[in-house]
Amino acid sequence: MRFIVFLLLAVAIAAEIEKTSNGGISFSITKNISRFSIGSLILPAVFFILIILILFARWKMDKISAKWDQKRKQKQELEALATEDV
Repeated sequence: MRFIVFLLLAVAIAAEIEKTSNGGISFSITKNISRFSIGSLILPAVFFILIILILFARWKMDKISAKWDQKRKQKQELEALATEDV
């Protein structure tokens, strides 16, 4: 879900939102991209890549912390069983 939101943000950066004469809104992606130079797309691309990397790092850390929590719970259960037997 987050990836879709950031993908839409990247498209919005490259798109041009215009008001039409009848009050509507039109997207003009190709016109705006052709008007951009490569240099003007570098900064939004870097921010987009950084956001993706941050989301990946958070996801990976969540997985690692879940493993640590599971190991800690198993250790506590083993200690509880060891004290009950004595």
